[in-house]
Amino acid sequence: SANIASALFGSFTGLFLYKSIFLFSRHVWYENKKISEVGFEIYISAMFGSYCFVFSNLTWLYSIGAEVFALNNMLTAWILYISILYKSQQYNQQKYSSTVASYAAFVCGLSLANQHTSIFYVIIIAFFVAYDVIFRPEYCSGSSNDKRQTSITCWRMTEVLKLSTFAVLGLSPYLYLPIAANTPKKGSWGDTSTLYGFFTHILRKEYGTFSLSPAKFQSEGLIERLQYYIQDAILQFH
Repeated sequence: SANIASALFGSFTGLFLYKSIFLFSRHVWYENKKISEVGFEIYISAMFGSYCFVFSNLTWLYSIGAEVFALNNMLTAWILYISILYKSQQYNQQKYSSTVASYAAFVCGLSLANQHTSIFYVIIIAFFVAYDVIFRPEYCSGSSNDKRQTSITCWRMTEVLKLSTFAVLGLSPYLYLPIAANTPKKGSWGDTSTLYGFFTHILRKEYGTFSLSPAKFQSEGLIERLQYYIQDAILQFH
């Protein structure tokens, strides 16, 4: 079951990357014209981009066995797609899309429930949405008809509450932790039935909050790590 799940996550990663590249290219080159009016080069670029990532050595390895990074890849690719969808719809319709913003809030919460490092993706779309809600309320069809400050403030508060609700729903997988604590298994991440154990797991204290490695040792510096990353990227995507 875990192997099949990883394969599905890897497949959906490719799908979201394809849709992201297609939507972005269509927006930049053809300004969101109809599908029938776009050129074939958009399909080629979207296919080539998603293919290069999904069939790179490391990503492929994550997708053919039980591995946590396949799910992380899918969720971050999903966030990328929603970010492009949000901005392209806003440009095309010339108004704020509350539906897409709520959709984004839910997926961002879901991604953060999976891996803390998703914050580097989440913070970008969160910034754009927060900017629109706070500084550009005229994009909301409801507030544009009524320019009174009270109406705009009310809309802001309602929208923030709605987006927060969807974000919390995205974090809802954590609710399974106390349930799982009733039937503990070998290799579990501690006692999550207590409040302390619950937050210890959420913050990943034993592993290291916002850490990709639990090891405590002197490692390479930022510049050297970036050099290794570039070398590996060339190897992965040759």
